[in-house]
Amino acid sequence: MVRGWAADPEVRFEGSTGGVLTALGAYLLTSGRVDFILQVKTSGSEPSFGEPTLSFSEADVFEAVGSRYGPAAPLLDIGAALDRGQPFAFIAKPCDVAALRNYAEQDERVDRLVKYCLVMVCGGFGTPQGTVDFFKRVGVDPQAVTGLRYRGRGCPGPTRVDTADGPHEYHYIDFWGEDETTWSLPFRCKICPDGIGEAADVAAADTWIGGGPNRIDSVDDPGTNALIARTRAGEELLAAAAADGALTLEYDIVPDTMSLYQPHQVNKKYAAWPRHQGLREAGRIAPQTARLRIEELAAELPEESNRFQREGTIERVRRGKASEPTPGPWVPSGDG
Repeated sequence: MVRGWAADPEVRFEGSTGGVLTALGAYLLTSGRVDFILQVKTSGSEPSFGEPTLSFSEADVFEAVGSRYGPAAPLLDIGAALDRGQPFAFIAKPCDVAALRNYAEQDERVDRLVKYCLVMVCGGFGTPQGTVDFFKRVGVDPQAVTGLRYRGRGCPGPTRVDTADGPHEYHYIDFWGEDETTWSLPFRCKICPDGIGEAADVAAADTWIGGGPNRIDSVDDPGTNALIARTRAGEELLAAAAADGALTLEYDIVPDTMSLYQPHQVNKKYAAWPRHQGLREAGRIAPQTARLRIEELAAELPEESNRFQREGTIERVRRGKASEPTPGPWVPSGDG
């Protein structure tokens, strides 16, 4: 575990936190370790969404800089990426990497061609309706939006909404709210057992004490990532990127430091098992997990805490809040 940031000041500034994933993506290409990066960039059809893209150069990687909090399906064309027969890296959410690791059981090319999996520690993605609600709160017509940058250009940097009338900038807190109770997340993210990217080679996180920025101290924050190297390959990559001048690293954090930076991840990890049990008791399917320790963590909590999570999930099922709408054409009218 280390703290770090992109050594290039421009990459650090433009990146969502310290620009580490952008810097690593560029480094993997310029060092010849991979031929391309499979990652996500802004959708060309819906500004709040992300779309999969293949990056073959530093410029391509830089074009995809910044968080995409809306829906994105980076594995949509995984077959085409594997068909190229070239070594590549994958930058995505923890659930996407877990899906790719599972897919390796069906397609042996995954383990042979995917040389590195890099993730951002994830609190969940923002629902389309939540984004529409944000536009309404700030007085922007959702149908007039031509561009959306969630963060970056500082840490967290402004949330920028482009319309025909020009750009409009807001604080990160204006989009997400003051704390996690205001986050607009799909149900799948509320029962996620792994927001911290345990299937990745490297996981990158924010470093705000308490889990979020405030409106004052974040104004001049240049951005610093907390990084977890989860494999030997990830550990070697971080060391090499630092030695070759792509990253600046500080070797002075421990697991308890991560808990200070990511308290919502601590809470969600402890809640995962009883929430899954609640789904099963309500007659619903629940995720099957391996090596994520969620049952052992739940055993550390008082039964009252586990019962609260379990019964709360059962109540969500009863009220129809444990389901998600069937996907259909996206119309940003504010009606869903």
